[in-house]
Amino acid sequence: MRHRVGLLNLLALSIGLVAVGAVEGVLRVFHIGPSSRLFLLTEDEGQAEYAINPEVAHRFFQPQYLRHVP
Repeated sequence: MRHRVGLLNLLALSIGLVAVGAVEGVLRVFHIGPSSRLFLLTEDEGQAEYAINPEVAHRFFQPQYLRHVP
């Protein structure tokens, strides 16, 4: 009986994780929500360079540590 309860708990956890993963996958496939890329390819004076994505930077860095670049 105890073994069965453990299996049911594992099954419930698995179903929840699969559901969350499926929703996340659908959102990523259809590009819904902000970009999660840390670096974006930009062009400055004809040269390609990478810049920090400001939408992502606000999630990882506190406001007092962000550098506002013109």
